Amino acid sequence: EKRRTELGKFVEDLLNKVKDSFEVVLPKTLVDQEVSQRIENLKQRYGGVERFEQMMKSMKPEEVKKFYEDITNTAKESVKNFLVLM
Repeated sequence: EKRRTELGKFVEDLLNKVKDSFEVVLPKTLVDQEVSQRIENLKQRYGGVERFEQMMKSMKPEEVKKFYEDITNTAKESVKNFLVLM
């Protein structure tokens, strides 16, 4: 377990160094696709479209905006990591 943790930290550090050494241009279509997939996964985790929509309606507008911003930022980071590792 300790080696796995050390390896994970090593890979994460290496990835961060590589990402910081150049600029990665993220194709909007890839980011949009990743965001859509993440939202679909969330709908399933919340028990379906209706329950997800109920949850979204129960949130304040600024919370909904923050929710989608967080998903988008996470998707961008995921796409960026994918492109760097290619």
